[in-house]
Amino acid sequence: MDQLRCLTLKVRSFQKSSDYARQAWNFYCDCHGSGVRDPRRHTKEFLEAFFKAEEEGDLEGLEEWKDPEETIRYKVEIALPEVSVAEVEAADARMVQAQAASWTELWRNFPGSWQGIYEAPAKLGYDLQKYDFLTLLRDMLECPPDVPLEKLHEVERPEDFEPCQPLHLGMTLAGLLPPASRLKKKNHCRSQWRSSETRIDFLELYRRFLKEEILPKLAEAVGYTGDFCAAVQSEPVIRVVMPGHRATKAHRDQHYGHIPEEINFWLPITSVAGSNSLFVESFPGREDFQAFEGENGVIFRWWGNLCEHYAEPNCSGNTRVSLDFRIVPGRFWAAALASGSVSEAERKRRHYHGGSLASIGSYYTWISGS
Repeated sequence: MDQLRCLTLKVRSFQKSSDYARQAWNFYCDCHGSGVRDPRRHTKEFLEAFFKAEEEGDLEGLEEWKDPEETIRYKVEIALPEVSVAEVEAADARMVQAQAASWTELWRNFPGSWQGIYEAPAKLGYDLQKYDFLTLLRDMLECPPDVPLEKLHEVERPEDFEPCQPLHLGMTLAGLLPPASRLKKKNHCRSQWRSSETRIDFLELYRRFLKEEILPKLAEAVGYTGDFCAAVQSEPVIRVVMPGHRATKAHRDQHYGHIPEEINFWLPITSVAGSNSLFVESFPGREDFQAFEGENGVIFRWWGNLCEHYAEPNCSGNTRVSLDFRIVPGRFWAAALASGSVSEAERKRRHYHGGSLASIGSYYTWISGS
């Protein structure tokens, strides 16, 4: 078995050994690996560097996760047959194409034009005055009044600056913050940020936006009448992608335990195009990647579960601030729950992120459109 395969298995065993081990790997990938947590998608040198950093205690700030009575064991004691990366990727592609094909049956079983929702990305609009995410995000990201949000990376910060969680990650991945030395402050800032009035106002606006704008538009698109309910992402992801931000590898949300019934929504708060945007394929297996192009006030709806997507290194000279969230239409959620595919997807996920995907009340919440 080659060294890369052994190191990959070693990481997986390490991740399962304790909460500290899982958090250590996640933190290292967020800071040094563009947030990619699948060990198979990293080089041998990256995996070796992680274990060296962990052994030498360079993952500062993770002491809270350590259990002094716990022995971390991550030696690989089983031999697995060698499988080349090309064989794994080919099998994965075949599986995705089969899943996409099987979806035509599901579309036929539900009333309305569901096939069009999943077939190709759509670009929609919304009322900027009614749903002013920009003002709240400027406040949240501490962008001075005379600085465009696109130039957030040019703002001079004092040495003791403690950014909120999304800005901390964005600055770290762009090389504007020393990652390890700021972790303790990051944990402190996370607590302050989560209880801040700005964040509370932001989440209230997000929920109103879902109820009044997104769900009614989705119902209209498929010709659905009556109350339209859905399992929706409880909190949108705020992404701050500054110049110098590294690329993210092509992936599908399926890898994170999401079910294929899920629909993605992507909102740029700043103007996006090319390297400061997101590249997506229009349908699983087509590999016809195109970058979303738009500005504040547009919404992109697409099928991120089975459609691959990635981000290039940001060479645009502008910071990209965007929101993304996911929705599972209520009838599809009920069908997936009854069939067991929700718990099965959670069990098979390759990447970890916070929140359970197998029930309402953690990653998802339940909302009825007005």
